Amino acid sequence: MDYFAHGFWSYILFNRIKKPIWAVFFGLFPDTISWGVYFVYRLFTGGFHLGAPVLSKIPAWVYFL
Repeated sequence: MDYFAHGFWSYILFNRIKKPIWAVFFGLFPDTISWGVYFVYRLFTGGFHLGAPVLSKIPAWVYFL
């Protein structure tokens, strides 16, 4: 849900500019990069499942990204 909150807050704060979609894009970009890479990593390592992730199994490099 935090991912969507970043997009919503970016839009709320910058909706009066000419192209607010860029604000939303840059609000979501850091989350998309870090969690997108982790998603692809999980697909190739065979550990993909739906539902809430186990926080202790998320590698430290995801938080670093």
